[in-house]
Amino acid sequence: MRPGGRLPFLPALLMAAGVVAAGCGASAPAPASATTSPGVTTVAPVTAAPVTSLPPAVTVHMDDFTFAMPEHVVAGQVIIVVNDGNIPHTFTDEGGLFDIDLKSGRSATIIAPAPGTYEVVCRFHVNSMFTTLVVELPGDG
Repeated sequence: MRPGGRLPFLPALLMAAGVVAAGCGASAPAPASATTSPGVTTVAPVTAAPVTSLPPAVTVHMDDFTFAMPEHVVAGQVIIVVNDGNIPHTFTDEGGLFDIDLKSGRSATIIAPAPGTYEVVCRFHVNSMFTTLVVELPGDG
């Protein structure tokens, strides 16, 4: 045994434990951007965007020569398109963004596009079956 103590490695062990303990816990978020000039670094803070939940799915019903749907939907919201009629119909954006062709009794699902106004028609019944899909940002309605 050496003079001066039984555990000569104890001070080093305690120092290492202190360093490890100091490193535990929350760490700083990574910077979003940084600019550097001689001797100075400026870091922009990181901020999280608020989490917005989407409303539940909505249903668009097509029955013979009409569309039955909500006045507006939210961008990213699920839209279930159902053909309740006895003949085929489409749910078609005149701008070409979506085009759903459904036989009688069938359904399909789409995701509401970016905010805006979309003119929707049935390609089979253009002169008698048309509507407007209004898409808003979450929280606007």
